[in-house]
Amino acid sequence: MKWLVGASVALALAGCQTAYQKTGLTGGYDELRLSENTYRVSVKGNGFTSKERAGDIALLRAAELTLESGYDRFAVVGGEGVSSQVSGFDPIQTNRYGNTLVTTGGDPVFKPGGNIVVRMLRPKDAGYADALDATLIATQLRSKIAPS
Repeated sequence: MKWLVGASVALALAGCQTAYQKTGLTGGYDELRLSENTYRVSVKGNGFTSKERAGDIALLRAAELTLESGYDRFAVVGGEGVSSQVSGFDPIQTNRYGNTLVTTGGDPVFKPGGNIVVRMLRPKDAGYADALDATLIATQLRSKIAPS
């Protein structure tokens, strides 16, 4: 019976990671246009979101902005990147089993976040050959983090 409760809790928590969405209560992405072909893409994750997923959200949004703006490639030219910061600690629980006290919790909660600055490129632009393919990235990451 205990395994059923544990499995249910794990399944419920798996659905709590940051969705691919504009920043809201559980995190998400945001963007700021810096020039005609440059954006800063920011991402905020919650305590159930991995640093890798937060980075993928930022890259997917950069790829979509590139395609929406009529470009097909982009380069990451700056920003702080995505990292994880301690945002608090799990609550501590103490349970008594006969004469024994068992304490659990107190683990740090990490929330990923950060930003990247991307410049969109056309075939005539310097660095185009080495730039990231927006269509390829969008196709791969949509199926991974934003399945329909």
